[in-house]
Order: sequence, then C-alpha cells, then structure tokens
Amino acid sequence: MPEDLKLTLDTLKKEKKDRTPLLIALLVVAIAVAALNVALHFGGSGGTGGDPVDLERLALKLEKQKLYGAAAETWIEYLGRTSPGADERARIWYRVGRIREQSGDCVSALAAYYRSEQTAALPELEKEISMAAERCLTRLARFAALRSELKTRTSIGADDGRGADVLAEIGAEKITREMLKAMIEAEVDAQVAQVASGMPADRVRAQREKILDEVMKETDLGKWLERLVAEELLFRYAMEENLHEDPEVAEMSRRIERKLLTSQVLAREYANVVSVTEDEMRAWYAANGAKIAGSAGLESGEVPPFEEVKNQVYAAVRLEKEMAVQAALLERLIDRYDVVIHTSKLGGERKEQQ
Repeated sequence: MPEDLKLTLDTLKKEKKDRTPLLIALLVVAIAVAALNVALHFGGSGGTGGDPVDLERLALKLEKQKLYGAAAETWIEYLGRTSPGADERARIWYRVGRIREQSGDCVSALAAYYRSEQTAALPELEKEISMAAERCLTRLARFAALRSELKTRTSIGADDGRGADVLAEIGAEKITREMLKAMIEAEVDAQVAQVASGMPADRVRAQREKILDEVMKETDLGKWLERLVAEELLFRYAMEENLHEDPEVAEMSRRIERKLLTSQVLAREYANVVSVTEDEMRAWYAANGAKIAGSAGLESGEVPPFEEVKNQVYAAVRLEKEMAVQAALLERLIDRYDVVIHTSKLGGERKEQQ
C-alpha cells in the first residue's frame, strides 16, 4: 500500500515537472498579448500609429464615407493627440457637432457645439452655432430650452421687444413684422419657382414683385399672421408628440425630400448651362409657325406676331434645352452607377439596355 502511495506521488511530481515548459510558454504568450493590447490602445486604431496627420486623413475619409460616428470619434482622438490653438480646437469641435447632427445624434451634437463656443468665440461660427442649436433643440422638442437660446442669442426673444414691431407672442418668443414679411416672401418665392423655369428672368422678377405687392397689403397681413402662428403651434405639438418618428411620417418625409433634391439637381444643371437668346427664339419661331398657329387656336394657320407669343416661344425653346440637358445628365449617371434595364421583363424589346 505504501508503495502504491509513493508511486502516485512520484507520478504527480513528474507531471508537474513536465508541464513547466508549457506553463512558461503560455505565460510568455499572455504577456505578449497584453503588450500588444496596450500598444494598440495607446497607438490608435486603423493602422494610423496615432500620428496626427494619419488621424486627420482617417477622419476626413470616414466623413466622406458618411461613417459619422467613427469620424466624430477620430476627430476627438485627433484633438487628444495634438495641441492646436483655441481657434482651431473650436473649429474642430464645431465640425464634430455637425457630424453628430448629420447622424441624428442631436444631444451629442449640442454638447460639441457648446464646447466649440466655450473654447473660442469665432465670429464666423457664431451664427452657424446659433442656428445649429436651434435646429437640435427643435428636433428634440426642447422648446423651453429653445426659448432660452433665443433670448440669449437673438433679439427675437428679447423681453422688451425694443427695435422691433411685435405682432404676436408665443410664450417668450415674439413674431415681428419683419419675420412675417420674410415668411411671406419665402412662400411667394416657392410658388414662383414652380413656374419660373418656363418664363424669362425679367418676367419672373416682375411676377414676383406683383404678387408681393398684392399680398403685403395691410388687410391681408392678419391672415398671414394667423397662418404663421397656427403653423408654428401645430409644428411644436407634432414634435412634442414625436410624430416625426412615426414610420409612415418618416417615409413620407423621405419621399418629399427625394423629390425636392431631384428637382434641385436638375435646377442647378439648368442654371449652369441653359440660356435662351433672342436669336434662338426667333429661329424657333420661324421654324415652327404651324405649331404656333395650332397652339394659338388659329385654324387658318396664320402665325401670330412674334411679340404676341414671345413668352410661349421662350418656354418652348427652354424646354427643349432642358430636356437635352436632362438626357445628357441621365446618360452620364447611367454609366456612373452601372445601370442595366431589363426591358424584356417588361414585355418590351427582347433585349437588355445598358
């Protein structure tokens, strides 16, 4: 029995001795891994090595790819590894705020905007930060805080309203005559823009001035004011009810935004390249006499004088040019985004268009 016990003890000792090299190897590996983790922690990520230039490039790249969360964190890391002056730090914090706002994180965006403001008071950012703060507070439905912002930053919420013709008040906020007129002008501009593409620039200006003269009459201002107040109240209530987070509303907003951006892309393309000269209008008039007579309802085929149909001719020439610009743009975009249309699946031509 003692012999058995002795043998067992020897075996255990032998096994322990044999495991020593393995334990040492594992310990070395563990130390190496820990050292690597420390190096990664203090050396930055993404292979930048913590170099400020590399961090700046990485932040810009992440911004370009719309990876907003990572971009903001990289800019903050950049600030931690560099010693820029107060002005530059303020600009970077403003940039962080803008990135976070774009990602929908208004709380963090406000923190960054306020930090930018506290770091240095930059005249070029003063208005931008004020507008950004108002946007974020509105988005968060923090209307009490918004009133405080307006009091502090602008004369709109001034207690006494000095220097402004106050027409209405919503809590501590005041709606002035200038604000009402600005709202009316924006409404008129939006309406005129819907038909402006088919009109000469001088006629657009004349039409805008005519409409403004009509709606700016004192007798009509009361109706516009009631509309502005009602719209503001409904908007605040909708935000407090988180209506903007409703899936159906969010989808409607996305569709409206999509159509708006599409129209703006085309409008900018037209503004850059489309113009109509008097000679082009007369040439089109001479070549399309029958079409003009038909559109004017003249069965005899007699073409109206150029001056009588000048606006219609302008619209027709401009439309042709806009269609050409639109076709050229779409052709470029089809190549850019590698579009393939399977017309055979729609019962059309038995081939694919690319």
